[in-house]
Amino acid sequence: MAKSYVTKNVGVYGMLDPQKLSVATNSQGGTFQVTLTYDMSASPAFKLYNVLASASPTIARSAAVQNGGF
Repeated sequence: MAKSYVTKNVGVYGMLDPQKLSVATNSQGGTFQVTLTYDMSASPAFKLYNVLASASPTIARSAAVQNGGF
């Protein structure tokens, strides 16, 4: 469900290239986690920023929710 949602909606964000976005899910120990990873290495914004500071071209963000236990 998470992968489908991200895949269908990434196009709304004009500066993101859907081919450079990966979605991973993991369910373990009563927790469901979604991790998004985006490769900015070809982005003009990253190239400009990279002149000023050395940074990784990959951005990764995760969110986790607990299953049940109400």
